[in-house]
Amino acid sequence: MLPIDIRDDRQGISANNRAQIFDSFFTTRRDSGGTGMGLAIVQAMLTAHGSSIALVESGRGAHFEVTLPVAA
Repeated sequence: MLPIDIRDDRQGISANNRAQIFDSFFTTRRDSGGTGMGLAIVQAMLTAHGSSIALVESGRGAHFEVTLPVAA
């Protein structure tokens, strides 16, 4: 498996929201047009192709690890 780190240096994801961020329709930005589908769709597509995404503990910003299978 090939891990890919995706990070930003913004506010990150609060401890209260960490368990829900991959749930369909969960959003903290509904008033600005968020639907809560983005990460749910990403996770579903990766899973369908034998890959995964996980939220990783981070001191600053958001940090995700996407794991992809290595082609033979």
